[in-house]
Amino acid sequence: MQVRFDLKEWDRKARALGATSKQIPYALATAMTWTMRETVEAEKKALSTSLDRPTPFTQQGVGFTPANKGQLRFEVFIKDRQAAYLGINVAGGTRSPVGAKVLATPFIKRNSYGNVGRGALKALMGDRRRVFSGKPKGKNRPAGIWRRTNENTTIRLLALYSPSMKYIVRYDFPAIFEATVRSTLPDKVTEAVMHVMARFAMHEGTKGPG
Repeated sequence: MQVRFDLKEWDRKARALGATSKQIPYALATAMTWTMRETVEAEKKALSTSLDRPTPFTQQGVGFTPANKGQLRFEVFIKDRQAAYLGINVAGGTRSPVGAKVLATPFIKRNSYGNVGRGALKALMGDRRRVFSGKPKGKNRPAGIWRRTNENTTIRLLALYSPSMKYIVRYDFPAIFEATVRSTLPDKVTEAVMHVMARFAMHEGTKGPG
């Protein structure tokens, strides 16, 4: 997702405010960095509210690359490790995980983030004589975790395995990025021009007479 602006327009705006050719790259880079920070915060806020109890690791998944006077562009992105599982929430679609996904039942405790931890599965599978994992023979029953009951004459489903899951778009990262940048950057350019001009003036004032 890219949002493009005409830098010549910002250049003209900066000059109209009194900025010099030397000051303009600093001002535009500053405006972009300020905009980047607001965009990162908007993405983090949306991430925490769009998903069901995201873990701290997931909430740390928004990365960024700031602008500088020689590179008048910035990036806001989902880090690679988080993108491996967040991408389906951004784009939607069907995911077929490596190995079956466990759909929790009342017999499996979820952690505080709503996930089924390995410890819960290990505890459920503790009694290997009565509990097994897989697809039972006969009757076309689904794959899952099953408990043998009634002296091994019947079985009871404890958790279901799903080979794929369908996801709707829950975290619209591109839309949040574009909306925040377009609503923020124009005003930040004006603020940054005035800020940089003031800093240059302060710096020149500290030099004193030559």
